[in-house]
Amino acid sequence: SAASDVYKRQKLYTFFLVFSSLYLFSSCLNSLDVIPEGQHSYDEIFANEVTTGAYLNSCYEDIPGFAVQYSWGTNLPIILTDDAWEYTTNTNYVGVAYKGMKSDKWSNKLIADNNNWGKGNRTSWDLFFRNIRRCNLFISRIDNAVVPTEQDRAHWKAEARVLRAYYYWELISRFGGVPIIKDVLPVDYDGADLRRESFKTCADFIISECEEAMKVPEFPWRYEKAGEEIRMTKAIAAMVKSRTALYMASPLFCDGQNYWADAERITKESLDACLANGYELYTEVRNTNLYGDNAFYEYSTSQADYGPSPIDKETIWIAKFQMGGNASIKFNGLPSNGASKSGICPTQELVDAFPMKDGTYVLDLKEPYKDELHLEPNYASGTTYNPQKPYENRDPRFYAIIFYNGSQTMNKNQKMFDIWTYNGAKDGIKMGDIKRTCTGYYMRKYMRPDSYPGSWLKIHWRMMRLPELYLNYAEAAIENGNWKDAVDAIKPIRDRVKMKNINPSNQEEARLMVQNERRIEMAMEECRYNDIRRWTKPGEEMKYGGKHLTAMWIEKVGNTYEYHRCPIGQSYDKKTDSFVGTPWTRETYKSKYLLHGLELDEANRLEAVTGVNWQNPGWD
Repeated sequence: SAASDVYKRQKLYTFFLVFSSLYLFSSCLNSLDVIPEGQHSYDEIFANEVTTGAYLNSCYEDIPGFAVQYSWGTNLPIILTDDAWEYTTNTNYVGVAYKGMKSDKWSNKLIADNNNWGKGNRTSWDLFFRNIRRCNLFISRIDNAVVPTEQDRAHWKAEARVLRAYYYWELISRFGGVPIIKDVLPVDYDGADLRRESFKTCADFIISECEEAMKVPEFPWRYEKAGEEIRMTKAIAAMVKSRTALYMASPLFCDGQNYWADAERITKESLDACLANGYELYTEVRNTNLYGDNAFYEYSTSQADYGPSPIDKETIWIAKFQMGGNASIKFNGLPSNGASKSGICPTQELVDAFPMKDGTYVLDLKEPYKDELHLEPNYASGTTYNPQKPYENRDPRFYAIIFYNGSQTMNKNQKMFDIWTYNGAKDGIKMGDIKRTCTGYYMRKYMRPDSYPGSWLKIHWRMMRLPELYLNYAEAAIENGNWKDAVDAIKPIRDRVKMKNINPSNQEEARLMVQNERRIEMAMEECRYNDIRRWTKPGEEMKYGGKHLTAMWIEKVGNTYEYHRCPIGQSYDKKTDSFVGTPWTRETYKSKYLLHGLELDEANRLEAVTGVNWQNPGWD
C-alpha cells in the first residue's frame, strides 16, 4: 500500500529530523516534555508525504519489546506472580525485585522496565508520556499535513488516536489515574495546573478514543504485510477498549463504584466486533507429527502470518521482539541443552491450576491449600488426580506450557530426549543453581518441539489474542449477575482443547472457574500480573501475590518416583527425611506493589510544580 511504502522510505533521514527536534526542547517536567508549535522543522516534516508518514512511524519507536526484554533476558510481570519463580543472585535485577524495591530507577525494575537500557534507563512513565506527546503532535498536524491520499489521512489519524489510547492504558494499568494531555503544550507551559485524573476519567477517554477510531472506514482490522505487525488496528482498539472497561470495574480501580454493567456491555461489543471481522480461534492442527491434536500447543509456538486470509486469525497483536529458538533455549532452558539459565520456572501452584482431562479440578478453587505454606493440598471433591502420577491426564494446555519430569524435547543433535527433573538428574531440581530449576519445572511455552540449540526457529510472543476478549466478557458478565452467559463465552476456549465446558452452580463458582480459566489459558503472557492486582482492593495484600510458593521435589527410588511438595528454597535431606534450609521469600505481594511507584526525582519534580503529592501509596 502507499501507506506502507511511506513508512519505509527515508526512515533514517526522518528520524534525524524528528528526533533532533523532539529532544531539542525540555521543560522542568522532564518526562512531560513539551514541544513548541510552529517550529520550522515540523513544518517541513508535515509538508512532505514521506516524512508525514514517517513521523507517525516514530510514534512507535519506544513501544516496549515485552517478551524476555525486561532485564537480562527475563520477564518481570511473569516472575512476580504466583505462576513462576526465577532464581538469581540477590544483586541481580530479579533478586533486587524479589527483595523489595525503592522508587529510584536504578534499583526498581518495575519503574525502568521493558528493555529500556540503552535509552538512559528511562522509566515507563517517561517513555509512554514521550510517545503520547508525539501522538499529540501528529494528531494536531495531520488534518493539514501533506499525505499520499485522503484515505491515508483518515487511516493515520485513527491509528494515532488508538496508539495514544494504548499508551494511556499502559500508564493507568501501572500507575492508576494519570494526567490526560490531548494537546501540544506551549513551550512556556509550567505545569502548575497538571493533575492526576481519576481512573474512571482516564478510562472514559481511552474507550472513547478507541470507539471513534473504530468508526473510521479506512482504518483496517488487520494488516496483511510483514513489517506492519506492530501497527495499531481496529482489533487492537477493541482489545484496549475491552481491557480498560474491565479494569475500570475491578476492585483496585473502581473507587467503590459499580461499573460492571458498563464493563459487560463494552467487553461484549469488543468481542462481537472482532468475531464479525474475521477473528477466530486457531483450532486446526497443521503438523500432527509434532503436535498431535493439540491446536493450542501448535498455535503457542508458531509465528503469526499475514495476507488476505491468514492461517492465524486468533492473534490481535504481537510483541515487536520475536523469540528465536536459541533465545528461548539459552535464557529459559535446560542444562542438558546448554542453557545459560533456567529462567522462568513454573511453580507448583500453576501446575495445580490445570484441571484433569475429564474436567475435574485438582484442588478446591476457593481454598486450594489447607496451610499457609501450600504444603497441604485441599483436593477438589471428585477429583481424578493421582498424587503419585501427577502429570497424567491433565488439561492439554498443561503439556504446551510446562516441561515436567518425564516430558521430552530436542537436543543439539536434533534427537528427542527425556527430561528428568528429579533430584540428581542432569536437569534435576537444585536450589541456588542458576542453570537448574528451583521449582521442579521448566517453561515450555514459546519453545517449538523441533527447536534445538543452534536452531533459529522464531515464534511470536502474542501480546493480544482473541481468547482474552472471551475471558474479559465472561468476567464482566459474572460480576454483573449474568454468570450463565459467561459459561457460554468460555465454551469456545474449552472446545479448542477438547475439554468439556465449565459447569458452575452459582455466581461464586462461576467467578472462581473463570479466574482459573484465565490463569491457564493466558499463562506466561503477562496477564496474571495485572489480574492479581486489579482483583485486590486498595491497601490490601495480594491473595495471589506469591507470598508463599512451592516446588515439586522428586526423588527417584528404583524405577519409581516420590513426589514431595516443598517451599522454594528448601532441599530434601534423605538422612532426616525432611526438608532443610530457609524458604526463599519475596516482598512483591504487599499492597505497595499494587501500583508502580513514580521514579523519585519525577515525583518530587511534579510535587514542586503542582503542590500535590503524586507518589503512589507505599513508595518513598
